[in-house]
Amino acid sequence: MTTEIHDERIKESSITVKGHDYTRFFVDHGTKNGKRKRKSFKTYAKAARYLRDYDQQQEVWQEKEQILKRRIGEDASKLTNEQLRETLHAFHKLSGRASLTDAIEFYLEHGQLKSPRKVSDFYTDYVHFRTVTKRRRPHTLDEIKYRIGKFVKAFGSRLLHTITKQELQAWMEKQGGSIINQRHYRAQLSSFFNRAVQCEHVSEDLNPARGLEAPDEEKTQPYVMPVKDVESLLRTAANHCPEMLAYLTICLFAGIRPTECRRLRWDKINFDTKRIQIDASVSKTKQERYVDMSDNLMAWLVPYRQNEGMIFFSGSSFKTIRAKSKIQWKSDCMRHSFGTYHVKLYENAGKTALQMGHKNTGILFDHYLNAKFTQQDAQRFFDLLPDAKSKVISFRATA
Repeated sequence: MTTEIHDERIKESSITVKGHDYTRFFVDHGTKNGKRKRKSFKTYAKAARYLRDYDQQQEVWQEKEQILKRRIGEDASKLTNEQLRETLHAFHKLSGRASLTDAIEFYLEHGQLKSPRKVSDFYTDYVHFRTVTKRRRPHTLDEIKYRIGKFVKAFGSRLLHTITKQELQAWMEKQGGSIINQRHYRAQLSSFFNRAVQCEHVSEDLNPARGLEAPDEEKTQPYVMPVKDVESLLRTAANHCPEMLAYLTICLFAGIRPTECRRLRWDKINFDTKRIQIDASVSKTKQERYVDMSDNLMAWLVPYRQNEGMIFFSGSSFKTIRAKSKIQWKSDCMRHSFGTYHVKLYENAGKTALQMGHKNTGILFDHYLNAKFTQQDAQRFFDLLPDAKSKVISFRATA
């Protein structure tokens, strides 16, 4: 039997649990959204204290509602108390991090995406797309897996469309490294999110990778090997690992990229026409081109020519040759040396750009017109010949 006491909202009731009678005090708030809200207390004092706190909270809400109505005018009077409470609750949750309007616009932009995806789930599809559809080379896929893989470890559980540009920028900068390293991260992230936009996992307007900033690259002249260092490198190779001479001389005197040379086959070198065919499958740009061979390159290659197989390359042998030659070495210095000496010798930027596989002469003018070297230096470079005592030897065609 329930008995009404001092505050009619508190009702006393006896309940029996395992043969024992207990008195409980209940505060019933009625049914809201199909659910009954009722609180139980062991003592009347606790129930009364709860009601006092509840009443004070309601007074605060009502006061805030009145203030809000006064501030925003007649439009607020059209809102129900529930709508006003929801508005105030939204303000409290935002805690000044954004305006309510910003939050609504963000939801309208992102909340209606056709197919929101988690970063980790999309990453699997992205790698498959780059591998199967785009047929990227193993080196490129390794780059994707390394850089985007690190990003997935940090953001894998997040939905793609919830990642902001500020978060992406901060994460990219945290990776540190050289200017080139930062630019590589930016390129990979841009490609990743551009694909997400294509798949409608992220909206075009709020693509977080758009406009990512990487440090400006300092304009410096690429390192060009002095002719005496080129000669030292080749003499050292001839003495310690002649198998590497084909690779080294093709990179030096034909200007072929190191990665292209490692994919090059002997049957693509035509000693009759003095031309090297770079197939699309070998070329970095995936465009076929032909490279002319200089007389001194022919002289270096003839003793080691093969009818088939790959141009020999060994990473350990390459490292040994560089160490024993005791020369300064920097990335891509063989190609940089060729471009600089070739344009100096022929004074024909178009011819050099064509030989190097550039679409125009812009890159040549930006990076290869080094005033430090003269036409005489270039002539000495292309006059470098193997030792007259060199013998024709047979060696492996593949690494």
